[in-house]
Amino acid sequence: MKILPAISESSSVFSYNRFGVAGGDKPKVSQDGLNIVNTLREALTFEPPFLLVGHSLGGLYANLYARLYPNEVAGIVFLESSTTKDISLNEYQGKAVKTINKMFKVFDSLSSYKQFSEVNFVEKTINQIHQTDTFPEIFVITGGQENRMMPEEARKKRLENQLELLSLTRNSKHIVAEKSTAIIRTDYSD
Repeated sequence: MKILPAISESSSVFSYNRFGVAGGDKPKVSQDGLNIVNTLREALTFEPPFLLVGHSLGGLYANLYARLYPNEVAGIVFLESSTTKDISLNEYQGKAVKTINKMFKVFDSLSSYKQFSEVNFVEKTINQIHQTDTFPEIFVITGGQENRMMPEEARKKRLENQLELLSLTRNSKHIVAEKSTAIIRTDYSD
């Protein structure tokens, strides 16, 4: 959010909260990748091609958008993005983090609209990504600082998953943000 004003001085910028995320409207349908991508596509008021920037789960949606609409995408920046393999990272978490994740699921189940939450449809989104393979130019940005909430084994696996994103296309570049820490969701399944 801090860099959007500077970027908007030289380019058109579109940023929004997905349904059910950070103040976005409550979802009324399942927030799987296809629904999220199509909602984004309807909301875009600019003419393509787009440079998509996906952070965290947004990386899965940028990935899917680029595969479904390759002629509309000039490139992608994966900014500490979730990958299709991150769904297995929960197995590396300690008891405390697993317990916290389970508590979040219990709280989520108490809210009627949370049944449509995007975290309940990550596996479906990953399956949608795997159904097509076209891909534009990408940048993968990873945090260079250690995340104390993440076991070392999970951090190494996460970096491996991030670097694998580079293989999606021949036009890719990896950048390490030395002063940033990875923020990783691992509670996608159970």
